[in-house]
Amino acid sequence: MGFITLRKGTTPGTPDTGYVRFYPDPTTGELRIKREDGQESVYLDGGSFSLDNSVLVASNAGSPFALTLPEGTVLGRLAGGNISALDQVALQSVVGTHNQNTDTGTDQGRFHITDGTDGPLLKRDGADALSVRGNADADWADLIVRNLTVKGTTTTIDSETVAIADNILTLNSDVTGTPPATVAGIEVERGDETNARLVFDEGDDTWKAGIAGAETRLSLAGHGHVGGDIADLPWTKLTGIPTEFSPAAHVASHKTGGTDALAAADVGAYSAVDLWRKAGISPVDLLPVFHAKPDSVGLLSATGLTTVRASTRTYIDAAGAIKTAGADEIPVSFDPVTGKRLGWGVWASGTNLYGYGEAPQDQTLTLTATPYTVSCAAGSVVCGSYGTATPASPLTFTPSAGNCLFTLSAASRVQVEAGVAVTPYIPTSGGVSATRQADVASLNVADIAYNQAEGTLYFAVSLPTAVANNLGVFELYTDADNFIRAYYAYAIPSLRVLSKAAGVSTYIDVGGDYVGQTVRFALSFTSGAYSLEVDGAETVTATPNVPVVTTLYLGCNVGGSNPLRGYLEHAAYYARALSSDDLKRLIG
Repeated sequence: MGFITLRKGTTPGTPDTGYVRFYPDPTTGELRIKREDGQESVYLDGGSFSLDNSVLVASNAGSPFALTLPEGTVLGRLAGGNISALDQVALQSVVGTHNQNTDTGTDQGRFHITDGTDGPLLKRDGADALSVRGNADADWADLIVRNLTVKGTTTTIDSETVAIADNILTLNSDVTGTPPATVAGIEVERGDETNARLVFDEGDDTWKAGIAGAETRLSLAGHGHVGGDIADLPWTKLTGIPTEFSPAAHVASHKTGGTDALAAADVGAYSAVDLWRKAGISPVDLLPVFHAKPDSVGLLSATGLTTVRASTRTYIDAAGAIKTAGADEIPVSFDPVTGKRLGWGVWASGTNLYGYGEAPQDQTLTLTATPYTVSCAAGSVVCGSYGTATPASPLTFTPSAGNCLFTLSAASRVQVEAGVAVTPYIPTSGGVSATRQADVASLNVADIAYNQAEGTLYFAVSLPTAVANNLGVFELYTDADNFIRAYYAYAIPSLRVLSKAAGVSTYIDVGGDYVGQTVRFALSFTSGAYSLEVDGAETVTATPNVPVVTTLYLGCNVGGSNPLRGYLEHAAYYARALSSDDLKRLIG
């Protein structure tokens, strides 16, 4: 309910004592007058009115009353003679003054502050919310303050232009003590695209920028960077590029043995070890007197090499086709998928128990309770209740003794053999099994410039993926009391060299599980000084005497025992005991 107060005072807006209050009757809407003592008995009509003498309060010692009315209100002359002139009444707009704590507030949702033409509107905007609107409530009003403190957790600014005089903006202002392990910075909204951000990352104390979640470190003045930090920087974009290049300025650091030595690959060339592995070019100053490196036509420098295999054998050629090598022939095998040269395969004797390899059909075989491996070149083979073999996943299983039905589905080159590894396919037909004989390769050392006092042997071999036997790599042999034997001891596991001279044995072991890997190693020997170098392992030394030998076996031990069951990629013999550095050059 609104009201007007006529209050005693010598200065407008400065209250003293005594008042007369004008207010509308809440029932009739007419104006009423109420005195300070609470008496109210006179009604006034309309917008112009006069005061009845019964309620007129005379001034005290001639002091005027101050009448506070809305600005622009027309005030008539007051009756009764005690206030005889209009200029004795001071008029003040509500815009000018408002006495605090004189009422209990209002239940209205709006409060208009106006000069008679326009002015802002204070508006209730829900619980605990106030809006400052324009005169017609059509838009927001401007708000000017000296200092602004915002309580709460969220401040949303919809303006499109933000001007801030402060030269430092502080983020994370509530952080004290140890900083949080997070990022702080500025994020740019990009609509349907992922936002962009400029942040400081507390995790590594660096500024980063970029797409949110994938920011990269910024390069700042005074910070060093390694070459790996810079990508896709064209030479033409650099400034200060020298017009001439002086090799002398770089030779010290970039030469072999320098602090920043160039590798062959850096200049598009093959390294010494690449040439050794690919073309058989010796990486040391000496040349091997025996050099076996299987390629598409046989062995290089394989003078005096004798091979024995009393049967034919299949292999995969460079085109991925299956071929048959004649008896005693050394075939070079290739990976059927990649075409990579695998080397000369050295295999133990084996039997294909499945009898319809060339015209596949189901077959029942009688098996013992020992391991068997089933393989095929296409389709699949269901092996009783023990599982299914496919080209990518041969099946190794140990059955109960008795019959086992092998059921084929579009299968070809099916092989069922004893053992835990797949060996070259053995053709069969008519339901009858067939056997492949073992590969044995040997060399009479009298046919080469063999040095009985010293020497170096290098071998690179690929071991099978499944092993249940010792795998021979080479053996220099005369008799049971004089030999040097190298083999993979699967039970240890270790690459082992056993030297026996005049019945005295010495073992040299380099431990490691090399199954399914290509292993390169070099052994130098002279009386009382053996050194074994294996790639990826420390050099191992020993002090046995050197036995006198007559025969070198490759890919097996004496008489073809412990065959490699894998591929011989490279073999060489030097007639001198090479230094430790030269051994490392051979291994690469």
